[in-house]
Amino acid sequence: MAKIITIGHLITASKEARETVIKVFEDIVEYSRANEPGVSMYAITVPTNDDGTTLYMIEEYADKATSDTHIASQPVQKLINLFTSEPVLAGAPNVYQLEPVYSFVKPEIKKVADPSITFANVSHNSGDAEQSLSHWEEVVSTSENAPGSLLYAVCKDAAGTDKLHTVEVYENKDQESVVKPKDQGSSLVQVSLKMIGGFFRR
Repeated sequence: MAKIITIGHLITASKEARETVIKVFEDIVEYSRANEPGVSMYAITVPTNDDGTTLYMIEEYADKATSDTHIASQPVQKLINLFTSEPVLAGAPNVYQLEPVYSFVKPEIKKVADPSITFANVSHNSGDAEQSLSHWEEVVSTSENAPGSLLYAVCKDAAGTDKLHTVEVYENKDQESVVKPKDQGSSLVQVSLKMIGGFFRR
């Protein structure tokens, strides 16, 4: 079965609400470390230009069954109950279910306490996303050989949209590359993130 990367973009109702949500996510992190070997990535991140209410969760699962089991776990059900019973969110979370096409992660990522992280949405004209994959294969290969590059994943959207998504992790901001779309028919929207909890590898 194929790996799944899930990106959750949440905006909380207040700074205090975000702290409440983060505490529940921290409980999920500890549960996953102890009980879910198929959860290989569970990072709690916020934008580098932090507004105090935004969260991005970056998660990786061995397969769909692992993801389903994780969602059914007690800590995640506690989070879902918080979302449905308390006014902690400003709106419904934006959740991306992604299928990695080209990716790598280096073991030294575990040793970097404050990595530079980027999540990007690459929009294409109809049909162009598939055609651009050879370009992204080259981007990932080049990045894998670059000093300070720790993780790169180019993913298809499981919803079948004409979008690709990238997740990048570097040792620091100075080593972060600037990735441009292949052609005039695509546009890149990216957010720079910093890690405040969780893990990129066990």
